[in-house]
Parts: sequence; structure tokens; C-alpha cells
Amino acid sequence: MNTYHRKLRKTIGDILTARGLYDEAFMLELVKAVDDAIDEPHLFDGKYHNNIPLPAIATAYQDASLKGIDLSSWPEEVVPYVWEVCKLWNLRPPHGAGKKANSPSAQWITGAEYLKDACGEFGVDCIRQVRQDYELVMQCNKGLGPFMVNSPQSLEKSCRAKAGTMRARNIQKIETQFIQPRLEEYWIEHNGIKAKARFDPDNIPAMYKGLIVCKVDEEA
Repeated sequence: MNTYHRKLRKTIGDILTARGLYDEAFMLELVKAVDDAIDEPHLFDGKYHNNIPLPAIATAYQDASLKGIDLSSWPEEVVPYVWEVCKLWNLRPPHGAGKKANSPSAQWITGAEYLKDACGEFGVDCIRQVRQDYELVMQCNKGLGPFMVNSPQSLEKSCRAKAGTMRARNIQKIETQFIQPRLEEYWIEHNGIKAKARFDPDNIPAMYKGLIVCKVDEEA
């Protein structure tokens, strides 16, 4: 084992121990996953061995944490939403196919259905947008999020609000692109200073009406 792998194993072991998740087999699996995530692991050998690629460790840890999740018996339409929530909030869904009423898995499936409805036409991208907002709050709040997320339904209200915001942005883009007012260019003059300005001829601000000399295309 070279210096790089000793340092890598110690770093990953410390991370797992701090989270109460240490397991020798899991640690070795993460080491392998990190190796697979780095194109040229030899760059971290020798004098660079202290430069442990923490982003690669985080990605490998997340991927390994999601292994073993089986949603094959869950309703196909909610699976992408459950998977996205698990991936972004590091959750694991309850076992079972939700066949028993009020079982944990049945509650997750119902919550995922509500979440799917809340995301609307934006699908799982709406969840990703909420996660971005969530992380901004964490950065300003010592790593604490704005609310606890323990199931898909935890995100229903936030995703419904975010979807509304996303629709408003799309409407604004459409209005900006296709419903812009017809602007014409005018010469205006104030205190001997002459300048060009653009106005909607049907909606010229009152403060400028007395300053207009003429349209630029009508200038003699």
C-alpha cells in the first residue's frame, strides 16, 4: 500500500467514524470508488499525498450510501422523485412496496405522489432547484438547513412554491422576448444638453414629454 492509499484510507475512516458509520468493508468500498472517480490517482502520490481529493470522496460516499436501495416494486411514476430526494438529502427509503396501508413505505409513496404533483411540468429539476436554495441557507446558517427533510412529502410545499417561481420566470421571459413595447428613438433637450432616448410612443413618461425635441428619424 503506497502513501496515497494509506492517507486515503485514514481520511475516509475518520469521516465514517465521525458519523458513526465506520465499517471496514464499507470503507474499502469507498476507497475503491474514489480510485474509480479519479482519472489519475498517481498525481496524489509522493509529495502530493496530502492533497486528498475530498470532492471525490464525497461523491463516492454518496454513491456508496445509495447502493442497495431497491425501488423496483414501487410505482414507476414516483421512483425518479424518491431517488432524487434520497440522493440530494442522503436518505434511504423504508423497505417494502407500500402494500400495507400506513406502512412507512406507503407513506413515502403517497408523499412522492404529492411531490410529483407539486413539481408539475418541471419534474425532478424542481427538486434540484429547491436543493440549491437549501444549500444557500446552509452556507449562511452554519450548515443547518431551513427545515428538516425526512421524506419526499417534506419537500411538497417548497417544491410547489418553487414551481410557481419557475413559471413566473418563464412568463417573464416570454413577455420580454415577444411582448416588448414598440420603442422609438427621440431627441430630448434639457438645459442646453441634447441626448437620445427611447420611449414607447403610447406611454411616454410625463417628466420627459416637455423635453422631447423630435423623433430621431424625423430630424431635419
